[in-house]
Amino acid sequence: MEASRTCPNCRALISRADRVCPYCEFQLEAPRAAGPVREWRRGDEPIAGLIPPQQFCTSLLLFVNVALFIASSLTEVGRNLVEAGASFGPAIFTGKQYWRLLTAGFFHGGVMHILMNSWGLFSLGAQVETLYGARKFVVFYFVSTVTGFFVSAKLLNGVSVGASAGLFGLLGVMLAVAVIDRSAVGGYLRAQYGQYVIFAIVTSFIPGIDWAAHLGGFAGGFACAYFAGHPAKWGPENGAFWNILAGVCLALTVGAFAMMLRYFALLR
Repeated sequence: MEASRTCPNCRALISRADRVCPYCEFQLEAPRAAGPVREWRRGDEPIAGLIPPQQFCTSLLLFVNVALFIASSLTEVGRNLVEAGASFGPAIFTGKQYWRLLTAGFFHGGVMHILMNSWGLFSLGAQVETLYGARKFVVFYFVSTVTGFFVSAKLLNGVSVGASAGLFGLLGVMLAVAVIDRSAVGGYLRAQYGQYVIFAIVTSFIPGIDWAAHLGGFAGGFACAYFAGHPAKWGPENGAFWNILAGVCLALTVGAFAMMLRYFALLR
């Protein structure tokens, strides 16, 4: 396989032959004969993936998830809030409590649940935000959460919470990048993330895991990224489009939590 390296500007994995980063369009210097540029080869990437750049939206989402988990674990009121915000088919479709499709993605059912999802978000979230930027990251995560819990509520009709619907959406985003990118880097991504997808889908069918939310989130993330195209496709002149979409997603998320709190207040 052709050797690859990381872009010094956005840290995306690129081909050694690239002179311009295909993701951020950063002008690259040719590797020098003396003092060779450090290259990532097969076997190095998992280590690099454990140390992603700290992106703002990813870090903020981690903080919100952990803060809500702590708040919901300490008091009886917090546990009731989880019940008010969890995905539950009859409440969503019969009771028309559609906010649950969003709020369910911010609550967790236990310490291991929040730890595993936080680790996945720390790794995958930073990668997607690095490639696509904050605006698209917000849209991808929002859509994946909604599609994940929509499928879960339709197929399983049970109570479900967790960030894994959005995480599987981010996994779908990375696989979409691998499908779109026909370069050597795309080939590496297809091999690497293809393995991740197979493993993730198989483990989703372990009893107690919401496989429907995972598959629904994955489909939502893949579709969004496939529509967005290659990470380098949208230039600054298209920024308004994603600004509007991201703003709508954030407004709907705030509105969903406002509706959840109103519902909780009526219950009390």
